[in-house]
Amino acid sequence: SAAYHLTLLGHDVVIRDNSPLAGGMMRYGIPSYRLPRRVLDAEIRRLHRLGVTFEQDHVVTDLQVEMAEDGFDAAFVAVGAQVGKRAYVPAGESAKIVDAVSLLRDMEGEERPRLGRRVVVYGGGNTAMDAARTAKRLGAEEAIVVYRRTRDKMPAHYFEVEEAMQEGVMIKWLSTIKQAGESSITIEKMELDSSGFPQPTGEIETLEADSVVLALGQ
Repeated sequence: SAAYHLTLLGHDVVIRDNSPLAGGMMRYGIPSYRLPRRVLDAEIRRLHRLGVTFEQDHVVTDLQVEMAEDGFDAAFVAVGAQVGKRAYVPAGESAKIVDAVSLLRDMEGEERPRLGRRVVVYGGGNTAMDAARTAKRLGAEEAIVVYRRTRDKMPAHYFEVEEAMQEGVMIKWLSTIKQAGESSITIEKMELDSSGFPQPTGEIETLEADSVVLALGQ
């Protein structure tokens, strides 16, 4: 977007990007069922026609050095939030735990991620819905979202939750993951206190799971 508007203002613009394909988080963070790649690629072709130069697989390690060596007058840093937040979940060595940002990025690679038949997604935002719906598209028979509050407290858009449930995604409300193992996870039921904050109840449940996807923000 910056390259587009700067080019219209008469600037010569170069995009340096460490990914093999252009598009940033639109390509590597938004699933193709939400943003068809033909639409994204058409936008990128428009930038090419305007004269924007794309340099892919280019990692910038020292911005000032690159600006000085290549004669740039200014730099606009637009790297996005491409690292998923992690949470400490006690887990055995054989437990498969991945973060949603990495999962969605890997969907653009040549080899599809392998999550197994039963996938648990930990989180309650739009990215959690994306991860669960992606798991279903990867062939998971069960995709269960574990969220520690109630539906009205869920940050995901209402229509995102509805569409996920229509596709067969299940949701465990008022739940938090206590431990992850090779083929199952242990969750604890929560209850909301007077201020709306979830509190543990001591009530434990075991869910079968081949993998856990952490969707806790970026």
